[in-house]
Amino acid sequence: MAVGEEQTFSVEIANTGDVAIPELRVVLRIDEQFQLTQTRYQEERYGFQRDPVNRTFNYVFKNLQPKESLNKPLDFVLRAVRQTAPNQQARIDVTVTAGGVPLADQKLLAITPPRAASATAGSRTDLALTRDNPPQIQLGTRQKISIVLSNSGSVADKNVQLLVSLPDLVTFQETDITSKVRMSIEGNVVRFDPLPELPAGQSVLVTIGYQAAKVGTGQFTARFVSQEQPQGQTRTENLQVFDNP
Repeated sequence: MAVGEEQTFSVEIANTGDVAIPELRVVLRIDEQFQLTQTRYQEERYGFQRDPVNRTFNYVFKNLQPKESLNKPLDFVLRAVRQTAPNQQARIDVTVTAGGVPLADQKLLAITPPRAASATAGSRTDLALTRDNPPQIQLGTRQKISIVLSNSGSVADKNVQLLVSLPDLVTFQETDITSKVRMSIEGNVVRFDPLPELPAGQSVLVTIGYQAAKVGTGQFTARFVSQEQPQGQTRTENLQVFDNP
């Protein structure tokens, strides 16, 4: 695994016993060579606790009934940010505690130097999708999501294009972007014209306002591609809309 690369680790959980598990905890511990860039899970059934000092991340799930499995695996997306010393490996510990019984699965990875430089190796554009409010909202509520494109590389990225898909539970209200690019809306898809250049060390902030219009569960999806990173990146955030009491 080279510095700058990302890798996804999945944890699948099932209660094979005959009694419910009142609290199921998944603990992720990572060495300093890694950075947690994203957690992917399709349900909002867990609480999240972060301890950056000890590089520990806790996911606490609600009751898991007998013979019940989590509908989707819990995915950790880790990025290698620092090279390991020669003949050493970085460690990832995933511990699942169910009913007070821990099961550990330790993984070791060697972090190699970045691959040979190329014409596009100097730029590093990253995508972040965040929401300041909780993922459960009432029907009719207005909120905003934020998308940040940041270039942490040493050279500019070019022709950076962003596309944001809103769940069909919401209606688009407004958008704001800290760059002069045009946008268009097709249904619940917000498409921005390519940003000619994203200089090294700079970022672009996009905010999109929406109103909850339908009860149910859905997902926001943001994706970008660029000249220097044609494979791009995709980020998601879940949303649940419930009826007014």
